[in-house]
Amino acid sequence: MSSKRFANKVALVTGGNSGIGLAVARGLVDEGAKVVIVGRNADTVASSAAALGAAAHGVVADTSRLVDLDRVIAATHEFGGGRIDVVFANAGFERGEGRGAIQRSGIEQVIAQRIGDRAGERALAGCRGAIDRD
Repeated sequence: MSSKRFANKVALVTGGNSGIGLAVARGLVDEGAKVVIVGRNADTVASSAAALGAAAHGVVADTSRLVDLDRVIAATHEFGGGRIDVVFANAGFERGEGRGAIQRSGIEQVIAQRIGDRAGERALAGCRGAIDRD
């Protein structure tokens, strides 16, 4: 009998409603974790959480906004019994312009979301729920 590597763990997966994030969330659930998936599209968040089963909970949020991150952390604590053991920061966006068509403003938006002046703050805010507090 093999033990599950993430049994009794709580994971937060941003961008967990599709693609790589959903695959990671599925793997975490398969390995025994309770998983909160986060995405901006309400339909895909709901359908992905339902497909993952009772061990998953979906939250619709834009993780580039600190107020949404606070809500995500609170929802994860509630679903996970007050803890977060794993954070998989995978959120992103697609501009839909197609290869070769992206404009400078699109590049600037991607840079701002990923490494802009507040990106470090967003990353720390996303992880702070996993840190024990006094």
